[in-house]
Amino acid sequence: MAFALRALTCTLIAAALLTSASMARVTPSDGARPAYRGELWRMSGRLVARDGRAFSYAASFFRYAQPHGTVLCPASISILDESSGHVFQERRVERAGLGLADVAIGTLSLRVGGWRLREPRANGASHAFDLDARLAGVSLRIHGVARKPRFTLPSSKNVVDEYSSIANTGTVALGGTSVAVTGKSWFDHELSNGTPDGNQPHAQYRVQLDDGREIFVETWGSAGTRSSRRRAYLVERNGSIDVLRPDAYEFGANPGVGWRSTHTGIIYPDIWALHVDNKTEFLSLEPVTYDQESLAHSSGLPYWDGGVDVYDVTPGSQGLRLGSGYVLMTGYAPEEKRP
Repeated sequence: MAFALRALTCTLIAAALLTSASMARVTPSDGARPAYRGELWRMSGRLVARDGRAFSYAASFFRYAQPHGTVLCPASISILDESSGHVFQERRVERAGLGLADVAIGTLSLRVGGWRLREPRANGASHAFDLDARLAGVSLRIHGVARKPRFTLPSSKNVVDEYSSIANTGTVALGGTSVAVTGKSWFDHELSNGTPDGNQPHAQYRVQLDDGREIFVETWGSAGTRSSRRRAYLVERNGSIDVLRPDAYEFGANPGVGWRSTHTGIIYPDIWALHVDNKTEFLSLEPVTYDQESLAHSSGLPYWDGGVDVYDVTPGSQGLRLGSGYVLMTGYAPEEKRP
């Protein structure tokens, strides 16, 4: 029954797909960068213990140089215990240079309070990442090794470096008990001179299929409006990038009511359909749990940031789970809730 409802929902989504797109040329990363006022480092993914217990997580570190010279370093971390549906989330903001926050430019070494994200010296061709964070009731320590090369998606406003496949090992400590975990993450590094516009809908969808491929979709604006646009690309098993033309894939959000937050009353899309012509099954992206709303966006507005499961809803299929992903949605607050 659940699979039939899922397939029906995706059929309805397909009838209301977004109609415009913006494309970006993929280029190799050479490490050379002009000066940017703001930077974002983000790692998100899923971790699984030997007993099958799973955790979705996202860790974001920011550096923002204010006009008068002060450098602020916000950071936010969210960890979802999928078995209980409980989300642990915290946000911190420190000022660089006062001993509580450090950002090393060029070599990745970030510290905000007791949270750390760094890139240790590479022992070979692969880049590595270490994340160490302690929240109230849970802590996370993981090591990651990139399995595919870095690539860059430039645009007129920012530059984004991506590692779409990072193999993780580490531990999650919950309730005084530490468990060993393995998993897969996605790392991105964005440089920008602009400031986030939390009033306009903006969403990023990162999908990691179990067959070794990844898909990224980014949307701006409300679906069906003149200002709406999107871009998408597929990362092949060998690391090559396929920038998807607007007519080469279908993507859309649930045209129904969606999920209404009990904390803020904001309505977020709750299921997404995705299909890349001749390359993927008909995919359904579904939240692991609906209540993954965060209340501390840099704009001061709430946003949705959480793990999703990816299912096969191709007609005639068995509805198998084909992978996992992470979705970030901002700018969905109604006008009366915006500052």
